[in-house]
Amino acid sequence: MRESTRKKLSDAAKHSYKKNINFKNQQHSKICDGCGIGFIGKVANAKFCTKCRTTGKPCTCAFCGILHMSKYASKYCPTCMQTKTYLRGKPRSEDVKRKAREGYDKWAHTEEAKQTFAKIGKQNSEKLKKWFSTPEGQTQIKSVAKKQSILMKQKILEGSFTPNVTNSFTHWTAEIEYEGIVKKFRSSWEACVWLSNPELEYETLRIPLPNGSNVITDFVDNQNRIIYEIKPKSFWRKQQHKIDAIIDYCFANDYKFIWINEENILDYVKQDLFTSEFNKKQLEVMLDGTKTIRNKIL
Repeated sequence: MRESTRKKLSDAAKHSYKKNINFKNQQHSKICDGCGIGFIGKVANAKFCTKCRTTGKPCTCAFCGILHMSKYASKYCPTCMQTKTYLRGKPRSEDVKRKAREGYDKWAHTEEAKQTFAKIGKQNSEKLKKWFSTPEGQTQIKSVAKKQSILMKQKILEGSFTPNVTNSFTHWTAEIEYEGIVKKFRSSWEACVWLSNPELEYETLRIPLPNGSNVITDFVDNQNRIIYEIKPKSFWRKQQHKIDAIIDYCFANDYKFIWINEENILDYVKQDLFTSEFNKKQLEVMLDGTKTIRNKIL
């Protein structure tokens, strides 16, 4: 390289160095876009003061709306970034969903998760008790109870739900074994009658009452159009409104009504069918019950 050329390059480098030194020594009065305080910037396009460049600038989280300091102008605050709550409501791929489920299931079986669930449950319980003690909470309880009552009555009427109420007379959960299957009934009377007449449909007919509730008939024979109601004589007056509703239904729909009580129940029970020890127990309970009632009447 020629000496003249080397000298020219050397002079250009010195000029560039001096230019950079002069540029860095320049001072510019600026207003910080982060904190809004005036500062002296060394470059013309400086937007943030030294403090904001170090700690970050104030930003509003796009998800929770909380103001936070962000060094890199993050769209979300550190809390939302850590918990990934900003992803709520956004569509995710099946792979991401699977990983999230697996991660949660794994954590849910840890001791930490159990303690967390217990803590949250206790907090929610205390909050609910406090809320339901207020007039607004009491109003909500009554409103929910009314809606629930209407819903359950509709389900009972449609036959999609049958209340599991223990019979108030026997206090037994009666069971009968039939063709390898154990069927449950409200009382031993119903169990014994059904085993003797398995063609009968148990608690499938719902009849609406004037007060908005429903009465569930014990047995119905749709082929021969007969409704069977099994009740002791002492229950007739106690449930007169239900019996009357069933009788009115029979008149309106051309059904025959048969009332089975302690006096005639043996006419509908075929005792020779109770061959297994499992079923004999229900037969003995039924016989003892009817015998006790007849002795009390006599």
